[in-house]
Amino acid sequence: MAETNGADPRTVVLEDGRELRIDLNAISWAEYRELARGVDYDSDEGVARFDALLSKVVGEDAGNLGALDHRLVVRRVHEIYADPVKADPN
Repeated sequence: MAETNGADPRTVVLEDGRELRIDLNAISWAEYRELARGVDYDSDEGVARFDALLSKVVGEDAGNLGALDHRLVVRRVHEIYADPVKADPN
């Protein structure tokens, strides 16, 4: 899992210092499977759908994130899903 420096692993610190908290319960299992399939870069609708699902997970418009921040958030979402127990601070 990406380094969290002892912080809640569900929190992502963006380049500008803002913190986003990832909440996988904000989407359904079917939506997560759709998100996990990745982005269809050949389709504007595919990109928009991916960003809409990611936006639900982080509570902010993911389409407005910088490229590196977007990549960090996507990576962290997949890391948390792969090992949810490790991501639970309790």
